[in-house]
Amino acid sequence: MVLPNQSFQLPPIVACSYSNQPPNTLLESDDVLAVVGFGHHSAPTGRSRHFNTGLPVLGKPLSEVWRSHSAVEHGIDDHCYWSANDELMFLGLWINESHYPDLKTAVFESYTTLLQTLRERNYPHLLRVWNYLPRINHGNNDSERYKQFCLGRHEAFNRYQQHHYPAATAIGHSGGDIVIYLIAARHAGPQHFENPRQMSAFCYPREYGPKSPSFARASMLQSHGERQLYISGTASIHGHQSRHPGNFHGQVGVTCENIATLLQHVASQLRLTATPSLELIKVYLRNPQNLAAAETAIEQYFGPEVPALFLQGDICRQELLVEIDGMCRF
Repeated sequence: MVLPNQSFQLPPIVACSYSNQPPNTLLESDDVLAVVGFGHHSAPTGRSRHFNTGLPVLGKPLSEVWRSHSAVEHGIDDHCYWSANDELMFLGLWINESHYPDLKTAVFESYTTLLQTLRERNYPHLLRVWNYLPRINHGNNDSERYKQFCLGRHEAFNRYQQHHYPAATAIGHSGGDIVIYLIAARHAGPQHFENPRQMSAFCYPREYGPKSPSFARASMLQSHGERQLYISGTASIHGHQSRHPGNFHGQVGVTCENIATLLQHVASQLRLTATPSLELIKVYLRNPQNLAAAETAIEQYFGPEVPALFLQGDICRQELLVEIDGMCRF
């Protein structure tokens, strides 16, 4: 059972919410660490705190807003868009694949740039990454784009000895450049969690590609007297196998059960007296016609009080129709 949101007396490390204000209006506030926008094309925005994803919003238009508890610095260096306070850094870039011989090389070099920048700026603890790329399911066998993406990411992590993988999401968008953006911490190294219902992604068998996906099921940062838990993209996977191929209602049920199990596992590992409750979620739908069913299911599983953003995006496995990620604070 997920309990109602708790209250907090200390200011958050960073607070995330959804807003219907235009991104340009949101960026006028000095406390904004990042604004994540959604639309039909992914391309550099020219503004250091603004990340455009290429994922269309289903329903009312919203942006994702991250606000800081302290002063924010920001800029654009070496094609990397960055913003930071004294604890956390947002960092991201867009990848024009035409500048590289192949997708694997593009991802490897881009992740290398991001990891090197984090070390140079002294935010070495990778916490959460979002990866949005076009045509994620195109290609056959090992040449499938998602598998090539995983290969390039793994090689970059291996080069920088990044063996404690962060929470992550990888979704296919409707067009434009690949965009990768992340959150990293300066002082506190995150704690990572797996899900008892699922095989760790980095242990998947060979059938899922030459290198397994490099992410944890969730990552937690503890600072300023609070914990923030970042939940990776979660889908209808039990063990390592997809459940209910092509059946949306079956898949959304398994996905929500996976998230509930993960939260219960985190509570057990931390010896909490209550299960953490979701502060917000993002729901990625392959087919827009499933929006109404998704809204109903999310309300039934997590309650009407949890803000939910619904986006159109392709899931990393062709048979999967829905993926959910989110965040808790406790």
